[in-house]
Amino acid sequence: MTSTVPVKDNPMPWVRGFGLGVHRYDLGCGPVYGHMGGVRGYTGIVVSTVDGRRQAVVAVTLNPNPAAVLPAAMKAVTAAVCP
Repeated sequence: MTSTVPVKDNPMPWVRGFGLGVHRYDLGCGPVYGHMGGVRGYTGIVVSTVDGRRQAVVAVTLNPNPAAVLPAAMKAVTAAVCP
């Protein structure tokens, strides 16, 4: 499930690949795998290191400013999985 294809023209620079519903993210400390998704006004981010030693789950509301919330959520995920 960690075999991915590159993502082109993606507005989220941390997403490096996609495959079988699993994204590969580059958070600066090696690849992590997981998924980002949600429903109107909310999103959730779930990631794990390849060896499974570190995981993070963040759920946020995107209102009132999604442009500010998503980078902050990724910063929280990065702090949790990158030593």
